[in-house]
Amino acid sequence: MKYFGITKVDVEDNKSIIGDVDYTRYNYEGSEKDINTIQRFTAWDLDFYKSKKIDFIDFIDFDPNNVFTDFIFGSALPSNGFIVSNKVRLLMLKYRLLQIQFIPIVNSKIPSNSFFFMFFNSDMTDRINYDKTKFYYRNILNNSFTPIVNIKNRNDLIEARKNSVFNIIEVITVKKIFFYGSIDYDVFRIGWFSNSYYFSKRIIDDLIQNNLTAGARIYSSFNLVYNEYDNETVFDFNH
Repeated sequence: MKYFGITKVDVEDNKSIIGDVDYTRYNYEGSEKDINTIQRFTAWDLDFYKSKKIDFIDFIDFDPNNVFTDFIFGSALPSNGFIVSNKVRLLMLKYRLLQIQFIPIVNSKIPSNSFFFMFFNSDMTDRINYDKTKFYYRNILNNSFTPIVNIKNRNDLIEARKNSVFNIIEVITVKKIFFYGSIDYDVFRIGWFSNSYYFSKRIIDDLIQNNLTAGARIYSSFNLVYNEYDNETVFDFNH
């Protein structure tokens, strides 16, 4: 199946849409606030992957003088999701999503239920064949790759993340990923080591047909190739 990466537009014209962000204010199941819920991209422990439900978000401020797009990205937002309009949400709900929750954004400057935080509450790291998949530290200055040894499971991957969280020059990456079984989701995130969100061609076509791509940049396509003999799916970033 063919997939497309999606990220913010090259020119960040959404910058002034989002105002102050206060990460201490949101409602998590009506109980005590949990920093791992919405900021779990730090991956300090296994709670990084503990599924949680958030009732609403009220920490995002908007400038009502701007024209809002259907996709809103921003450096002030958590890295495990982005903002979408209700029209995008309704279209997405027709497809197969990997544990994605649409969290209502509560703000007096926008109409009720007009925008949602599209929260990727999981990823594909539990489906990776770690015996075949090779991880690397990529130097962002010279684009060199150094193999990371001894990553045999997701816990090892979390440890590698913890050890490199303050390294601003090298980032964890992959060139090719092997997944157990077939992948039939229309929208998913591979993991925090990949900055992209992946959408199937059929959902991209639907978004384009309904003119619901404003604010998003759709870039090169990728093929997920399923090998029935080995019962595995290969995601090759080099093609």
